[in-house]
Amino acid sequence: MLSEKAAYTGAKTFGKVLGGIGVGLTAASLAYEYNQGKSNTHSIVNAFVTGGSFLVGAIAVTVGAPVVAIGAAGVGIGYGLFSIFGGDILINSASNDWGSKIMYPK
Repeated sequence: MLSEKAAYTGAKTFGKVLGGIGVGLTAASLAYEYNQGKSNTHSIVNAFVTGGSFLVGAIAVTVGAPVVAIGAAGVGIGYGLFSIFGGDILINSASNDWGSKIMYPK
């Protein structure tokens, strides 16, 4: 039978790996958007939400605050779902797409 400590350590490691994969995928997506000339406000928001939720989650798991880590993961997942269901379009239109003006100054 798996000890409580082994299960906790395994869950921490698994969470960090998943967080790292999420950050990597976001970075690849942002690089692709930028190289295609399609970066805009939602790209900047995506970077901050992903980075922020990863950092908070990683710190919380490291210091033993699993509720905070779960909350950070929930924010990241919730934002991801928001983006999938049209949130990116809403962010870009509500912000008058200032992000593309920053990313591609004329």
